[in-house]
Amino acid sequence: RHDPLDYEPTPAQVKVVAEAEGLSVLHLLDNGWQFTGTPHALSDSTTVLYYSYEYRNETCGHVSFPGLRSPVGGYCCANPDPPYPMITDLNAQVHGQGGGLTVLAHPHTTDSYYMLAGWPGSGLGRELPVLAALHGFDAIDVASYSNDPDLDTAEWYDLLSAGFAVPPSAGTDAVLNRYGDAPPGGWRVYAREAVGEALDYDSWLAALVAGRSFVTNFPLIPEFTIGDSGMGDSLEVDGDSLVAPVHIEAACAIGLQRVALVADGQEIWALSLAGLPATFDTTFQLRVPRPGWILLRVDGPYSHPALAAPPAVACTNAVRILHNGAPARLTAAMMRWLDSLDRLEALVLSPLNWPAPWQRDTVLARIQRARQFYSQPFRSPPANFALLSPLPGATTTSDLVWQAAVDPDIGDCVTYTARFAEDSTLSDNWSMQVSDTSVSVGDIQHPLEHWYWWGVEAADRAGNVVHSTPPSERVFLTAGTGGVPVALREESPRALPNPSRGEVWLKGMGPDILIYDLAGRRIAEPGHGIRNAAGTPVWDGSRSGQPAPPGIYLARGGHTRRLVRIVRLR
Repeated sequence: RHDPLDYEPTPAQVKVVAEAEGLSVLHLLDNGWQFTGTPHALSDSTTVLYYSYEYRNETCGHVSFPGLRSPVGGYCCANPDPPYPMITDLNAQVHGQGGGLTVLAHPHTTDSYYMLAGWPGSGLGRELPVLAALHGFDAIDVASYSNDPDLDTAEWYDLLSAGFAVPPSAGTDAVLNRYGDAPPGGWRVYAREAVGEALDYDSWLAALVAGRSFVTNFPLIPEFTIGDSGMGDSLEVDGDSLVAPVHIEAACAIGLQRVALVADGQEIWALSLAGLPATFDTTFQLRVPRPGWILLRVDGPYSHPALAAPPAVACTNAVRILHNGAPARLTAAMMRWLDSLDRLEALVLSPLNWPAPWQRDTVLARIQRARQFYSQPFRSPPANFALLSPLPGATTTSDLVWQAAVDPDIGDCVTYTARFAEDSTLSDNWSMQVSDTSVSVGDIQHPLEHWYWWGVEAADRAGNVVHSTPPSERVFLTAGTGGVPVALREESPRALPNPSRGEVWLKGMGPDILIYDLAGRRIAEPGHGIRNAAGTPVWDGSRSGQPAPPGIYLARGGHTRRLVRIVRLR
């Protein structure tokens, strides 16, 4: 029942609709109307009506609650209100009642992520990567009239490729009180109960959660197995290849056109069928490089009067392929979920009406927990990199430039934070985040004709951070000809950082560095406590091979006689 109402659908009329549509289970998400926490009294052995709730979090997404036992709220978080409580909180509340499920409804309503006010942006499932990582939902509607397109498998495929056993569901988002809306059976999910069981609502929900299911708008898939594993099952594979018999049974009253196996988001086998047969049955031996998951897709005609949502298509749940008991986690999918988390975090950090700081901190902490999960394939830190420009003695440059920090993990990417301060330790700094390896001096919104220290940090998707070589350099920002901001680099001898608790970079002193204590004893020299890094001597902070105690030390360029005072901290 959704405003505006063309007529009032009574439970008796709704049951007639369910029977006419051939629906064994029909959920009515009317947020309290006729809600009892059990199947409606008109339900019988062939047709179950269950009145429940659709919770609309206008920032995080919409969810339905099959099997809900006690009432929950129905609406929150319209922009600019913050996204709290999250769907994660509602899921905990629903599961605490026992029996209820959380199903993410129409998760892909639009590609406009930052459309926060009004439909379709208010229905987008932005919390999905957090829900998946924190086990915050039970199934996902891969098919719905409110998806764009109706059958939207991209995010579900990425969930499977991230190692999640997420069952597919279908919820049309049909409105029964309007003459012009499409019917509630246009998309549906079939879940296989135990053989011989009569229809039982709770066991049907259990079958849905177990993933023994397929979604469809007309074709049927009675059987799909790989070896002994069917829809929602797992298959252990020891070697680098999957070799197993595949059995397929499909049927469609308006005809079948094509059947295909999809593995890790790509078709690995397909067969076009001539003459639109009503049934298809085959068994064959499959040999492919070991995938993470495989499912079956069946296509019928593109258009037909019987279709509420063309084209005719059905899609099974996946058979997951395990190795040593663990699912595959594909880096490309993990990267896309990390990108999605970045967008959600940016939204949370944007100006919103947070009533309490702890709520925002809770949301950010959950995002961070999810980021730790998706970062698993990206463990290696980026390689060391050097500051490049301005060069020593340079008289002008309009950009501050550094080397790229190459990350060895396939699919990983690196972003940079350029930091600026008035001291070499870069404390009390301001920063600029970029994906390129340079920043324009003109973009530095601080006073010119002034000395600054600057350095760069490179971070990968796992949060590994590498500092530039050297950690900081001193530049003078000035206005060049025509008022263009430029940077001049200082070449005077200096130690970075200073004071220091660890290693010290010695700039502008030449390669022949010697370190002395205040008693005049030589404690380090090249090859013994001093190494060369990108042309710059670095003292490791040792004295005759042991950590130097706190105090004052002198660095001297052997030929240049340049002296630098170094303060060691405890």
